[in-house]
Amino acid sequence: MHIPKTAGMSLQHLARRRHKATGSLELIYTLDKELNGFEDRPELQTVMGHFRHGIHKYSKRPARYFTYLRNPVDHVISHYQYTKDFPDKFEFLPKESQSIIDFAKGPYGNNLQSRFVSGITKHDTDLQVILETAKTNLAKFEVVGITEEFDLSLLMMGKTLNWNTLYYTRMNDGKAKKKEPYPSPKVIEELEDILKYDIELYKLGLEIFEKQKQAKPDLVKKLPHFQKMNSYFQQLNPTYTKFKKVFGLVK
Repeated sequence: MHIPKTAGMSLQHLARRRHKATGSLELIYTLDKELNGFEDRPELQTVMGHFRHGIHKYSKRPARYFTYLRNPVDHVISHYQYTKDFPDKFEFLPKESQSIIDFAKGPYGNNLQSRFVSGITKHDTDLQVILETAKTNLAKFEVVGITEEFDLSLLMMGKTLNWNTLYYTRMNDGKAKKKEPYPSPKVIEELEDILKYDIELYKLGLEIFEKQKQAKPDLVKKLPHFQKMNSYFQQLNPTYTKFKKVFGLVK
């Protein structure tokens, strides 16, 4: 489950590299695809995208959920900036410019992480109901990653999925076209009040993550080496990609 602006694009490129077999990966990044689901074909292994909890109803096989949660205030600031850069991607945004407070109250910012994990699509549903449903669902997730702990979360996810090669390059990492000024302390306080449900869910996510971390000390020990090797990969990968393009190995 790729909640928008939680570093999921970096993970998507890794998934694409992992799933080279035709039909083994299904990407769901449009409302139409989310509403219509996917074909439960035998070769399908992974479904990834901007879908809410409940997408497993399109398969008769057991489903395992994975996601990343992000600090809710940072999440909304990043998402708001993204809508400023790419307004055409957000059909429900008002035509006129809006403040970050208005955005946080709207369909793309109002406790979005709780809404995704709950699976509840009706926007006017009581937020306490959404939160409690999200907490119940989150407790059943195979791995709950934390964006601020992306690498260790990735190692946990990779071990569970049996993905051996996890080196990645950062994608869509918030390089804004026109950077908005960071909100004032007063605005941050307002955001914290609006996002109190996501904040509570995030706290639960941190607790789950800490338990996962304690259960996998081998991955914690492996983390520094992984980060060192991945930094080399990030430096070399652009050159390697250019090389493949020159020789027609990729388009």
